[in-house]
Amino acid sequence: MPTRPKSHAIILDLQPLRDALAAAKVSGKGLKERHLISKYVPGPSVDYVMAWYLAYPFLLEITKPRESRYGDYRPLPPSPNNRGAAHKITVNGNLPPQAFLLTYLHEVAHMMVIRLIPHRVSAHGVEWKSIFSQMLQPMLRPEVFDPEVLPAMIVYAKDPKASSATDPDLMRALHFGNMDDGAEGALSSKVKPLMDYQPSAGFRFKLKGRTFEVEEKARTTYLCKEIKTGKLYKVKGMAPVEAVQ
Repeated sequence: MPTRPKSHAIILDLQPLRDALAAAKVSGKGLKERHLISKYVPGPSVDYVMAWYLAYPFLLEITKPRESRYGDYRPLPPSPNNRGAAHKITVNGNLPPQAFLLTYLHEVAHMMVIRLIPHRVSAHGVEWKSIFSQMLQPMLRPEVFDPEVLPAMIVYAKDPKASSATDPDLMRALHFGNMDDGAEGALSSKVKPLMDYQPSAGFRFKLKGRTFEVEEKARTTYLCKEIKTGKLYKVKGMAPVEAVQ
């Protein structure tokens, strides 16, 4: 039985990013993509986000909200429909800018594993953790992440998890940290993450104008029944909900 190659230290070379960004500024390449991405990520991170796209081209699709995931990466088979790209990354378009940035880099890290590791490895193994951690370091700045988010990000970057949803402090900061009550677009003070209620079976809450009842808890989601229709849905623990008295 063949032995599995041992994991090895991976040191990211960021020079290709700097070269690609400099070349794009001269040629004007990627202006359309830059305009698009600037709508979704923190302003000071746009150059960094674009540098990965320019240095290691891939198809980027910003999708409608998906309850099952924030983003996704997959290699692409050769096809005219793929416009020559060998990789595709999708990110939910409804994410707050800091959460969008984290998700984007999470998925790019998956692509870099495929590019840099010559043998098959675990999807969220030590190789991915090492690459993702290094990718996050240049973004761990107060210009990019709010004061409520940065401490949690620094801790998270030391040992990234397969899903950031398993880090409640980080997810709470990303999705709720900059939404002070009374600010424009803020959530009502009655709204907080479903998980904060520590709901048991029978707990009722409102989400997007619909009323649900918790059936049971999974790892990071809750199986819930919509009261009006009786249909079952999986609801993320970080979903902003209001308890029904």
